[in-house]
Amino acid sequence: MNRNAIISLAMICALWETKRQDLLDIIKPFVLYSVGKTTTVGQAIDIDGVCLYMENEFGYAHFQRAVVERILSRQASNKTTSSLKRITKRDHKFFLTNGYDDEIEKFESRKAECKHKSNEVLNALAKYFN
Repeated sequence: MNRNAIISLAMICALWETKRQDLLDIIKPFVLYSVGKTTTVGQAIDIDGVCLYMENEFGYAHFQRAVVERILSRQASNKTTSSLKRITKRDHKFFLTNGYDDEIEKFESRKAECKHKSNEVLNALAKYFN
């Protein structure tokens, strides 16, 4: 099984247990991380590129474009002031107006922690089954 998928699943389970949000809110950190990693500030967001990044980085098979669009729509319509807004919508396209560097750093820290813990579990299971 793909290790990235296991780590992603652990992160999703942790988010679900602590926040009990709807599924789009739970997947949102993954999508915004992917946007931050694939898009330069001031550029249009390549939704297909974000979907591909989600598939390669997190093990989501055939990640749906509609999910990314819905999350980006929520972010663009968020009631934050325009200077703090990170995603805007113009001419039926989404643009990254401010970076996600701080969220990316937090996400990578949580990802590393989940990877470490999942490796411990996988190693213990391998010993047990051997």
